[in-house]
Amino acid sequence: FLKKMFTNKELEYAKTKKDYYTHMAGKFAAKEAVKKAMPNGAEIGLNWPSIEILNSSDGKPYVVLHNVAKLVAEKENIGNFFVSISHIKSVATANAMAVKNGK
Repeated sequence: FLKKMFTNKELEYAKTKKDYYTHMAGKFAAKEAVKKAMPNGAEIGLNWPSIEILNSSDGKPYVVLHNVAKLVAEKENIGNFFVSISHIKSVATANAMAVKNGK
């Protein structure tokens, strides 16, 4: 299941975390938030690995789009996303904001 939802980079990073599954729940919440932030996010379908949530060296999450998700963002003129993820042992949540180029 995890290999169908996440990229290898996402899975490798999660192995460094104390609570692996809570961390992955946060990553999935972020993917869903990014998809919903896109005006035509439904076009992505269930191709979840096309939305990749990675972390900078200081732990800040950022978005990398691939395949159909990248095409949808280009079509909608989206140049960047801002993502916030929060989780505790039993709950994960995320927010995403899509920013159009030139805005």
